[in-house]
Amino acid sequence: MLKWEIGTSKEFIKQPWKNARGITTELACDTSAPYLWRLSSAELTESGAFSDFPLYQRWVCLLSGGPVLLNHSEGKKKELTQYLPYKFSGAMTTEVMVTHPAVDFNLFLLDGKTKGSLYPTFFSPFEEYQFPLSGQEHFIFCVQGHLNVTERHTHKRCLLLPFELLRVSRLGSTEYPNLKVVAGDHSAVALWIPIHNL
Repeated sequence: MLKWEIGTSKEFIKQPWKNARGITTELACDTSAPYLWRLSSAELTESGAFSDFPLYQRWVCLLSGGPVLLNHSEGKKKELTQYLPYKFSGAMTTEVMVTHPAVDFNLFLLDGKTKGSLYPTFFSPFEEYQFPLSGQEHFIFCVQGHLNVTERHTHKRCLLLPFELLRVSRLGSTEYPNLKVVAGDHSAVALWIPIHNL
């Protein structure tokens, strides 16, 4: 059995960063305490410290702008460029150096309880992709263009516009359906985010 939810910019929650140095837009969040996963987006406009999330593994991906440089504790550095996902431990002390403002996408995964990834997907006009649903949660975030999404077995369908998020929850353990995602008459970019509970 599948559960569908579509989130739009009117429903997303804006809140201060944990360290109060910026504003984040919460796109979706698990209801457990502590939460198992969380998806968000934020504007990176100035250099400074990232909030610490010691219980979580973090994925970050620039949606626009940049590049920006992350400086981690113990001298580790990583330059972030558009659509290149990067994973790091939220327990590391991290500062961001912003020379060009950027908008990022963030995935938080409770360490040892969940695993997941970010997959940027690029569509030519009318191009089709198939996304298998094997984990408990699956998200498709439309970055640009528009996407027609259909689940073949139930024939559910929806249209995703920029900055809209489709959440598909797999409530059973035996069905393994696919999502058919087709771009419109222009190129499109999406993030596919599968999440598995451990």
